[in-house]
Amino acid sequence: AIGRWELVRKNEPEGSGEPLLFANALLKAQFETSPDGILVADRNNRMLAWNQRFVEMWELPEEVMADRDGLAAIRTVLDRVTDPHNVGAIVRSAAAFGVAAVVVTDRHAPPETGVLAKAASGALEALPPTRVPNLARAVAAARAAGLWCLGLDDSAATPLAAAAPPARAGLVLGAEGPGLRRLTRESCDALVHLPTAPGMPSLNVSNAAAVALYEVVRSAPPTMP
Repeated sequence: AIGRWELVRKNEPEGSGEPLLFANALLKAQFETSPDGILVADRNNRMLAWNQRFVEMWELPEEVMADRDGLAAIRTVLDRVTDPHNVGAIVRSAAAFGVAAVVVTDRHAPPETGVLAKAASGALEALPPTRVPNLARAVAAARAAGLWCLGLDDSAATPLAAAAPPARAGLVLGAEGPGLRRLTRESCDALVHLPTAPGMPSLNVSNAAAVALYEVVRSAPPTMP
């Protein structure tokens, strides 16, 4: 046993003398490719982020991590999707397919106004978005807790259907135009795309979310009570 915290540190201050501890091979690989440090979870999904000056603890909300009977063990993560119509439509699709949580950032996400609620058509009360301070960190936290995170990217080589997502998965979508930010993209386990006809390389993000959620949930049906 390595103690309560499975802590990985990089660029330690002189004199700390603490060994490097890896919870698993994936975290070791993440650490070795990270310029500043890595995120790692303890048994309660509390996170540590390390740099030369501070250690910060951040706890993932229970509604993001908990698998619930009758719901797919799927999470939808939105990276800078700012249009309330799109976010509302995504929340509606997520609720329709039994998704456990929709995750957005504190910044670069629309407030839960009447416009968003109208687009969600009643789903906002059932599945209000969970706001997190740092999306790349949230994706890393979800991975450390056992979710397989797939980033939707038009330039990815692998079609979503070929990725064979497992029962516990996260679907990460970026804003139309810029798509996923670099750190968000690098935080995903794999990048996938939705095949479309020549001359129409992409879908509106809310339409893409609906199609992708159908495929992911079809591959991993909801748990039953």
